[in-house]
Amino acid sequence: MRKYIIMIIILLICATSSVASAEITVSASVDKEKASMQDFIKFTISVTGTDSLDILPDYDPGRNFTIASTGQSSKTVYINGKVARRVSFNYMLNPKRPGTFMLPAATVTYNSKRYATRPIRIAIEKQPEKRDEMEDIFAELEVTNATPYVNEQIIYSFKFYARVDIANIAISPREFKDFISEELGKREYSKMINNQRYVVTELRYALFPMKSG
Repeated sequence: MRKYIIMIIILLICATSSVASAEITVSASVDKEKASMQDFIKFTISVTGTDSLDILPDYDPGRNFTIASTGQSSKTVYINGKVARRVSFNYMLNPKRPGTFMLPAATVTYNSKRYATRPIRIAIEKQPEKRDEMEDIFAELEVTNATPYVNEQIIYSFKFYARVDIANIAISPREFKDFISEELGKREYSKMINNQRYVVTELRYALFPMKSG
């Protein structure tokens, strides 16, 4: 009986050590690194490697932005062939003044260990982006993260701007070589640029890089 008790104690110690040594990764991202005073910036803090509901990021963007929480979400991701759980905390930032700023690091405490993200540089223009007044249509491409890990999700956005009415416009989905892609849908909205109203047609995709390079 004594042997069994000792074995149980050893197993409990090993299990406790395993939990205590569990590591997480914490990252922060924005949906745009260049914006105007009229824009809102989506800011996301992602914690990968835990299902704990007790984790809450400690974040203050500083005096140059106001911040409002827009909720949190979670999903299963694959990193280097391993399954992990990622919890994302979503916020909306509104700039208070133009200039180039560094969004400070966000911090998360897990198992008595403190994790911090990298600061993010943001450029805020006083006026919306200036463009040639003769340019009635143009397009933009954006990604949420230009340097992802293999199998890490990024969001790819294709935006078509039109200042004039265009009949029977067709935007064809593209193929993404070396990526697994998932179409997230299309939406239309208005945006003021250089005091001109543009109708924006946006296509969004979730991309998962399959190899490095």
